[in-house]
Amino acid sequence: MSDLNRDRYAEALADGTATLPTGGASDEVEREDAPRAPAQPKGGGKVKRRPKGAVDRFAYPKVLVRWAKRLTPTQFAVALALWNRQPVDRLTGALVPFRVGATTLGRDCRTARNHTSEAVQVLVERKLVKITRFGNKARNESHEYLVPEIPPEPPEGDKG
Repeated sequence: MSDLNRDRYAEALADGTATLPTGGASDEVEREDAPRAPAQPKGGGKVKRRPKGAVDRFAYPKVLVRWAKRLTPTQFAVALALWNRQPVDRLTGALVPFRVGATTLGRDCRTARNHTSEAVQVLVERKLVKITRFGNKARNESHEYLVPEIPPEPPEGDKG
């Protein structure tokens, strides 16, 4: 840049008719710790609130943490995988039974199918998971599971 152009640019910066190049960023620099405005919904309408009596989605993992000493790592992983797959009805907020196979659960937990089946049996015995409908091997159907909203508390004692 010649001195003449540089001088004109400096004068334009001084009187506010020109701005510094920012690479597409806005002139205002936002601090990381600055409070942000709440996100607006995409539809432009009101934010939908959870209906009364709806599921507390994180009650299960909170109780499952207290079960951690009494479950093997595979059983714990399978319980979390089932909780993660548990669908919730959007209109009523109720938990919906769902079908999933032992192979799919094994893929989620990175364990063998037979280990996942054994882990599910233990979880059913301890009432951390409920089988609502048994699958049919002849039709290649999986069991239908329901993860309770609030599972039972672990029994008292060090390890059970």
